[in-house]
Amino acid sequence: MVDITELKELVEQEPTPTLQEIGDIYGITRERVRQILRREGIEKPRAIGEKWKREIKEHQLEAQQKGICPICGKKKTYTAKTCRECYWKDRNNDKKWVTRSGYVKIASWARPNSEIYEHRSIAVEMLGRPLREGEIVLHKNGVKDDNRLENLKVTTRKELMHRAREKSKG
Repeated sequence: MVDITELKELVEQEPTPTLQEIGDIYGITRERVRQILRREGIEKPRAIGEKWKREIKEHQLEAQQKGICPICGKKKTYTAKTCRECYWKDRNNDKKWVTRSGYVKIASWARPNSEIYEHRSIAVEMLGRPLREGEIVLHKNGVKDDNRLENLKVTTRKELMHRAREKSKG
């Protein structure tokens, strides 16, 4: 038998126990606990997590309307959700992503707030120097996201055009 006054006290505790936890105490199902609470007119507060989520969401909306970043509290443009710094921190956490054209891009740690193609970064490491003006990195097998060393080749546009002409001639 469930003692209603004891049940009321249990529901009003902080943090509020779940229906399952209350059911385990009395040896009944969570559905039965819900039915008893409803019958007795006892309103069970939502779980603490949902309350915090709601408060955080309200804070974020308020901050967004004021032109303040909800993450760090710095100024931001009114149209943006966060300030630039927080946007790039979040973007850099992804580290790698595939572009619409099929190439893999990575967050550049050498230059903050920028991104570079992964195959170019690998070629720079392979050469031990930056790419010169006019140098391009080719994928030998034509697969744009296959960035293995043996699949990459550094060449110039001039050389590439010369080989294309030779192939078309012969």
